[in-house]
Amino acid sequence: MNAQRIVSVVWFAFGAAVAYESLDLGLGEGGEPGSGFMPFIAGLFVCAMAVIVFLQTFVNQELKLSTFAEHWKGGKWHRAIWIVLLSVLFIEAMNVLGYFVSSVMLLVIIMRYLEHLSWTKSIVVPVVTVAVTYLLFSWMLDTTMPRGILGLW
Repeated sequence: MNAQRIVSVVWFAFGAAVAYESLDLGLGEGGEPGSGFMPFIAGLFVCAMAVIVFLQTFVNQELKLSTFAEHWKGGKWHRAIWIVLLSVLFIEAMNVLGYFVSSVMLLVIIMRYLEHLSWTKSIVVPVVTVAVTYLLFSWMLDTTMPRGILGLW
């Protein structure tokens, strides 16, 4: 069996599990969706995409010949490892430095050193992005964001 078929079966099983487990949360009624409604829809969507990919492997010549080895060639695995490490550091830093400072630092490091973008883009984009998300979550959605020891927003 080729790689795409195996992966699509795994994703189908995952989507089906999510949809099944979300039934315990309740789908809701009429105009009032329950807490399980969105996970249920997401699980069905994953299942549908998995079925589409599975069926495409019988029609598309490239997908028919897909093997696991060819998907691993030429990968930039150091970047994935750096993202995982930076994410762990980000989680630890958020309580100390707060949401704004730790998020900006994470994005600047990723954009400048992993994506090799200019300093201007690597500073402006994270500051604007984090400011907008902070305003969205703290002001509009009334969510408390970690302030850190510096007390910064």
